[in-house]
Amino acid sequence: LGLGQELSFKIAKKTFVKSQLAVAWVESSSQKNDGLKSGINFHHFWQLSHYLSANTYLSVGYNHISNGKIFSKEVGALFDMMVIGFSHRLVKK
Repeated sequence: LGLGQELSFKIAKKTFVKSQLAVAWVESSSQKNDGLKSGINFHHFWQLSHYLSANTYLSVGYNHISNGKIFSKEVGALFDMMVIGFSHRLVKK
Protein backbone atom coordinates (compact mmCIF):
# COMPACT_ATOMS: atom_id res chain seq x y z
CA LEU A 1 0.00 0.00 0.00
CA GLY A 2 1.53 3.32 -0.94
CA LEU A 3 1.21 6.82 -2.25
CA GLY A 4 3.65 8.35 -4.68
CA GLN A 5 4.49 10.12 -7.88
CA GLU A 6 6.05 8.76 -11.07
CA LEU A 7 7.64 10.98 -13.69
CA SER A 8 8.86 9.99 -17.15
CA PHE A 9 11.26 12.00 -19.31
CA LYS A 10 12.09 11.29 -22.93
CA ILE A 11 15.87 11.41 -23.50
CA ALA A 12 16.04 9.97 -27.03
CA LYS A 13 13.75 8.42 -29.60
CA LYS A 14 11.99 5.49 -27.84
CA THR A 15 14.14 5.91 -24.68
CA PHE A 16 12.86 7.27 -21.36
CA VAL A 17 14.11 7.85 -17.82
CA LYS A 18 11.46 7.16 -15.19
CA SER A 19 11.56 8.17 -11.55
CA GLN A 20 9.15 7.08 -8.85
CA LEU A 21 9.15 8.60 -5.36
CA ALA A 22 6.67 7.16 -2.85
CA VAL A 23 5.81 6.35 0.72
CA ALA A 24 4.71 2.74 1.18
CA TRP A 25 3.49 0.48 3.97
CA VAL A 26 5.67 -2.64 4.09
CA GLU A 27 4.89 -5.93 5.87
CA SER A 28 8.02 -7.95 6.64
CA SER A 29 8.65 -10.92 8.91
CA SER A 30 10.89 -10.03 11.85
CA GLN A 31 12.21 -13.61 11.74
CA LYS A 32 13.97 -13.00 8.42
CA ASN A 33 16.88 -10.66 7.80
CA ASP A 34 15.75 -9.34 4.41
CA GLY A 35 16.70 -5.70 5.01
CA LEU A 36 13.10 -4.58 5.49
CA LYS A 37 11.09 -3.59 8.54
CA SER A 38 7.29 -3.47 8.79
CA GLY A 39 5.73 -0.04 8.75
CA ILE A 40 6.04 3.15 6.74
CA ASN A 41 8.98 3.14 4.33
CA PHE A 42 10.24 5.34 1.54
CA HIS A 43 10.31 3.82 -1.94
CA HIS A 44 12.48 5.27 -4.72
CA PHE A 45 12.82 3.78 -8.18
CA TRP A 46 14.87 4.99 -11.14
CA GLN A 47 14.52 3.23 -14.48
CA LEU A 48 15.88 3.56 -18.01
CA SER A 49 13.40 2.17 -20.56
CA HIS A 50 13.71 1.56 -24.28
CA TYR A 51 10.56 0.84 -26.29
CA LEU A 52 10.83 -1.94 -28.87
CA SER A 53 7.28 -1.22 -30.07
CA ALA A 54 4.27 0.81 -28.89
CA ASN A 55 3.37 -2.01 -26.46
CA THR A 56 6.75 -3.49 -25.45
CA TYR A 57 9.80 -2.15 -23.64
CA LEU A 58 12.98 -3.34 -21.94
CA SER A 59 14.26 -1.61 -18.82
CA VAL A 60 17.09 -1.48 -16.30
CA GLY A 61 16.77 0.26 -12.98
CA TYR A 62 17.60 0.78 -9.34
CA ASN A 63 15.07 0.25 -6.54
CA HIS A 64 15.58 1.54 -2.97
CA ILE A 65 13.32 0.99 0.05
CA SER A 66 14.19 2.35 3.48
CA ASN A 67 12.54 3.79 6.57
CA GLY A 68 15.12 6.57 6.64
CA LYS A 69 15.48 6.11 10.42
CA ILE A 70 12.96 8.94 10.77
CA PHE A 71 10.26 7.13 12.76
CA SER A 72 12.57 5.15 15.06
CA LYS A 73 15.96 5.39 16.76
CA GLU A 74 16.64 1.77 15.80
CA VAL A 75 18.88 0.79 12.91
CA GLY A 76 16.88 1.62 9.79
CA ALA A 77 15.52 -0.68 7.15
CA LEU A 78 17.47 -0.78 3.91
CA PHE A 79 16.69 -2.74 0.75
CA ASP A 80 18.44 -1.96 -2.56
CA MET A 81 18.10 -3.80 -5.87
CA MET A 82 19.40 -3.51 -9.41
CA VAL A 83 16.57 -4.65 -11.67
CA ILE A 84 16.04 -5.59 -15.30
CA GLY A 85 12.62 -5.86 -16.85
CA PHE A 86 10.47 -6.65 -19.83
CA SER A 87 6.98 -5.19 -20.18
CA HIS A 88 4.35 -5.99 -22.77
CA ARG A 89 0.87 -4.44 -22.77
CA LEU A 90 -1.75 -6.91 -24.05
CA VAL A 91 -4.50 -4.32 -24.63
CA LYS A 92 -3.78 -1.87 -27.44
CA LYS A 93 -4.69 1.81 -27.19
